[in-house]
Amino acid sequence: MTSIESNIPPVSKVTLQYITTSITTIGLMLNSLVIFGIFKSRKLRSLPDLYFNINLSMTDLLLCILWILTQTYNLDCNMTGFLLYLLLACSVFNLLSIAFIHFHSIMFEKTINNRITIWILIGMIWLISLCGSILGYRLSKHGFILQPSELYCLNDFTLQGSIITFFNYGIVLTLIGTPILLTLIYFIIWKKLNHHEIYVPSNRISLRHSKIKIVNAKVLIVRRAMALSLGFAIVYYFQATIFVYQIKTGKFIDWIYDAIGATLVSLNTIVYPITFLALDLRCRQAIFDFFGFIHGQSTNSNTSDAYTGQ
Repeated sequence: MTSIESNIPPVSKVTLQYITTSITTIGLMLNSLVIFGIFKSRKLRSLPDLYFNINLSMTDLLLCILWILTQTYNLDCNMTGFLLYLLLACSVFNLLSIAFIHFHSIMFEKTINNRITIWILIGMIWLISLCGSILGYRLSKHGFILQPSELYCLNDFTLQGSIITFFNYGIVLTLIGTPILLTLIYFIIWKKLNHHEIYVPSNRISLRHSKIKIVNAKVLIVRRAMALSLGFAIVYYFQATIFVYQIKTGKFIDWIYDAIGATLVSLNTIVYPITFLALDLRCRQAIFDFFGFIHGQSTNSNTSDAYTGQ
């Protein structure tokens, strides 16, 4: 495993591993709840963006598992760096795809009903992410390396050269541009809802449409935009600043700043599930109904046993 010189104290390293592992463990549970809620809710199962929501949650779920395994076992740095690139890129592109589906559904009042088209789009997301991971590995002189905080592996952002610098700045622009693009998309949607009485797709994939209250729609759109855009910005902007510093100076940043950036990035695994569970009543209701059903069955069983005992 290739690494750089780091003066991180052992106690600090263990503490950072504990914090980030705790965050990703919470992310593991939240993303599992989102997937479970989608499958249990008949209304959510019929939404056009169903597959993208599941794909995003599954990607974050795998990211949580990878992070936990990385902190628990001494895994190969090239393998973990490659998978980290792949899953993070897929998570970002999934998030953008969901926003574009909302944009297409409301602005053009049409839904993407063709499942083949949806699967092709999801396949393209994974293919683009895979190509980015391969390119990042091939451009790195020594492959992926252990970063100053010793929490994760990534390519060497201090390498100088036109191609590698262009690639690294591409990563930075993606991290900076994503929340801006999300905000712009949802702002355009909000303007459409604000000035026009429109029909939006119902919870069915069929061509049937149902009229909803514009005020409620605007509130939901604004909340989603604020939660996703601000959450993404908080999570990634600090890390993007670190990458820019290393690209410009050709030096690795101190481990403490890299540790802060890594901790913020680990929050990426809980931003979307928290937003989804907080704003989507159908998902929460499906989860509550299921656990309420289990509780009711347990109560009835205990009552029956007590009655039989008497």
